Amino acid sequence: MTATPRPGRGRTGRRGAGRDYAAIAQGIAEDINELRRRTALHGEGEVFGGKVVRVIEEYPSTAAELAEMLETADVPKDIGLVWLRRLLRRGRKYRMKVFAVAQEFEVNAWKIAGEGGLRRAFTVLYLARPAYQALSNLKDKASANSSGVFRSRPLPVFGGCEGPVLPGTHP
Repeated sequence: MTATPRPGRGRTGRRGAGRDYAAIAQGIAEDINELRRRTALHGEGEVFGGKVVRVIEEYPSTAAELAEMLETADVPKDIGLVWLRRLLRRGRKYRMKVFAVAQEFEVNAWKIAGEGGLRRAFTVLYLARPAYQALSNLKDKASANSSGVFRSRPLPVFGGCEGPVLPGTHP
């Protein structure tokens, strides 16, 4: 499932196109139930299924919009934050992964201030100009000296946890 508030062509598994936050909330609620199901099956020693990959665009603003929706019996106001926290803490164990896309990675915007463990669960990729800025802010000058490599590429990518990753290469 891809949760996106942006309009687009009806792709399989895409929810929330055209700012349909109710559909995004429903998909998120289904993910939380799936995590519960997988946790129970794992506890019983059962096979719980294949990989589940979720992509949510503009996570901080999407979560804020979800929080402004009316709370229902099925969907709490903070469902976006509950979903993110649960999948970051336990999702990997149960083969559930999240790609949360945003323009910024400030703990206050993501509502994870004071939760260093959650922040460490992310691999942050800086693209284009922010990659140059992140590289110039590195304390490890040995990595910063590789900036010549970045400046020779039209669209650099910088992996915040694993070091530089150039377009067309894999870590």
